[in-house]
Amino acid sequence: MSAADWSQLIVSMQANGLQISDAEFATVLNYFATNLNLAPAKINVNKATADDLKAALALTDKEASAIVKYRTDHGDFKDWRQVAAVDGVDPKKIQAKKDSLTF
Repeated sequence: MSAADWSQLIVSMQANGLQISDAEFATVLNYFATNLNLAPAKINVNKATADDLKAALALTDKEASAIVKYRTDHGDFKDWRQVAAVDGVDPKKIQAKKDSLTF
């Protein structure tokens, strides 16, 4: 399953009563996507929605929105280092997922 699929599964579990904070959601999603997938799904940072970025990269809403806003204001990203440098984004999260990014 892709990170987006795992995210949907967790959301479905929440609808059925699972109580989980945003931080816990990100941790669980990251664990599932990292450890339960043989090959990480690639995500095009220059085309993905904030929701897709959030799910694929285990970002907060604020971080994912910051990436989309920066991309809208400044144009396409060329590499993962540009994404990691976006104000409001934890660069460690981007570096950890750099092999999953396409541009």
